[in-house]
Amino acid sequence: MRNNVTLTGIMGAGKSRVADTLVANGWEVFKMAAPLKEIVEASFLLEAGDLEGIKGEVIRFTHTPMGHAKTLTTGILEHMDFSTFGADARINSESARTMPIPSLGGVSGEQMVFEIKDLLDELLTLEGTYRQLLQRLGTELMRTWNPDIHIEFARQALKTKKAPQVIDDARFENELKFVREEMQ
Repeated sequence: MRNNVTLTGIMGAGKSRVADTLVANGWEVFKMAAPLKEIVEASFLLEAGDLEGIKGEVIRFTHTPMGHAKTLTTGILEHMDFSTFGADARINSESARTMPIPSLGGVSGEQMVFEIKDLLDELLTLEGTYRQLLQRLGTELMRTWNPDIHIEFARQALKTKKAPQVIDDARFENELKFVREEMQ
């Protein structure tokens, strides 16, 4: 049985410093937001990890907002393990595109695309930052579709982890409950 630790506190409280100390002693950092960051990096053609250094920068659109909305939706569906029948099918197939997805609160792939596009259009108008995109996509949209979506992502990612994990970005009560009940 591995021991896991979750660090909570306000921004600047030192969570990352404590996590770094644990990492130096054989632990691994697990970020609840890591899958969301991977999805955004892939959609905006960023290298893995680049998002950490540019979160405050204005979003650089490499495609149209609709193009990014489609790739973000595909990424979300793939992380929800829809890849078994093809996440692209939810975007490109006429019948699959409009089918409600129960694990996402009944939203369809098509509805996801348009809701994400509306968010991107707004951020483009406001010269929004990647941080704003991460916050609004992860909280206002994805958690609306499924309040446990980040937990579902975590379950998938943690299947292969062997070392003890330190989580320094659990922000919601359901995430803390998941850590307490399922990661001990």
